[in-house]
Amino acid sequence: MKNILRADIGRILGKKILWILIAAACGIYIGAMYYTLGKARDAGLAFTDATVQTIGTFNMIIGFIVMLAIYSDDFRYKTVIQTIGSGISRLKYVVIKLVDTVLLTLLICGIMAIMTLALKIITGTHFTTAESTLVVMSLFFNFITTTACVTMASIFFYLTDNTALGALGYLTFAFVIPLAVYFAQTLAFFSKYHLDRYSIDGLVKIAVTCFITGSVAEGIFITLAVIAIFIGGGAAIGYAVFRNRELDF
Repeated sequence: MKNILRADIGRILGKKILWILIAAACGIYIGAMYYTLGKARDAGLAFTDATVQTIGTFNMIIGFIVMLAIYSDDFRYKTVIQTIGSGISRLKYVVIKLVDTVLLTLLICGIMAIMTLALKIITGTHFTTAESTLVVMSLFFNFITTTACVTMASIFFYLTDNTALGALGYLTFAFVIPLAVYFAQTLAFFSKYHLDRYSIDGLVKIAVTCFITGSVAEGIFITLAVIAIFIGGGAAIGYAVFRNRELDF
């Protein structure tokens, strides 16, 4: 299992397109940051706002990169059949892909964190305690959100072997549902139901608010709930679907 995991990560990190997309995402982030700082009166507040706002876009790009790098090739080129045929159980395969997702997402989010710190030093921006907390929380929950969305989208890969449907699944969790919930919350009929409490994006935003306002216990509980429901639950559903599927040779 360790050898397959090591080979998997090596194969993914060896893809040129992966680093090209990461570089493009970093370029967007840096450009947005400098554009915002150029017009700002309060550099610390502007830097914080730009980081938090850009993370949303960066988050979608990261997730898409991770999802395609980990799942697309395996199902498109039937590598999954070779892996299962070599004696790896389907449960181990699902676990390996989940670990791949966590490690690759952590790596890319780590790059973003280093880039944020470098930009802070280069621009000479100073943060208040609240601003520092918000930036750190945003970076951390970017990792949680991306991992959760990719894991939920993996269900579509296990169910259909189809890259397009997997991509559609990811866009549904990362973009369509948050956008639908946002617009629903603006309508009086739906606002009373607090639909944001049932989506990954909404729960993460509530958790960030809890940590910033000092409700640490509630923030930890919501964070663990997101991990258990959307990451643990997503992987469990993926395995349940994949376990009973007959693979086409």
